[in-house]
Amino acid sequence: MKKIAVIIAVDAEAKRIVGNGYFRWRETRPGFHESATLPLSLAVTGVGKAYAAWGFALASAGAELVVSLGTSGGLGGEAIGDLYLCGEFVEHDMNVETLGFPEGVTPYSGMKEPVIRPCTEATLAFAEKALARAGLEAKRGRSVSGDRFMTDAVESAAMRDRFEANLCDMESAAIAKLCATKTGQEFFALRFISDNANHESKLSWRENVERSAVDFDLYLRALIETAD
Repeated sequence: MKKIAVIIAVDAEAKRIVGNGYFRWRETRPGFHESATLPLSLAVTGVGKAYAAWGFALASAGAELVVSLGTSGGLGGEAIGDLYLCGEFVEHDMNVETLGFPEGVTPYSGMKEPVIRPCTEATLAFAEKALARAGLEAKRGRSVSGDRFMTDAVESAAMRDRFEANLCDMESAAIAKLCATKTGQEFFALRFISDNANHESKLSWRENVERSAVDFDLYLRALIETAD
């Protein structure tokens, strides 16, 4: 079985997984876990791109596949509680247009376009097989990431149109960029729509993050069993 590294931002999103005896976790340092029996590591990193990159650097050594699990805001008609399987990402707050680089492109990184694709179709199919095993359904989508919690509906709609995206989060594009431009590891994200990136987002996120933890626990076990 290939080693899988899992990156989760918030304790509430990870608590079912951390508490599940099936994985037989041992904590190697605060927020970082290794399975005693499975080729599996878990980093609960904190919110935002910098912490996500830090967690990825520490947790992904030897991993062939990196997976982000977390909550996201929907940018359009996405229903709260829907799951999205993402293999495409944009870093929306990377903007060096004044130097001639397209919005979303990191200068001198080798990137030619803003959309980051760190995952093959075969790996996405594997991810969907695990979803079916867990009894979950997910749509495919594109996520935009940045170090800002989106709460403005007009801005969210503009982001959706500009990048042809379905959802927004604060971590996944950072990991995707490292995998695509630095390490060559495959990466995808499974995101739970917790809010609609508008003025009600603060309340919606707090209410729905607990629900997301149940789905993530079901999914990770199914992912391991599918890979076996």
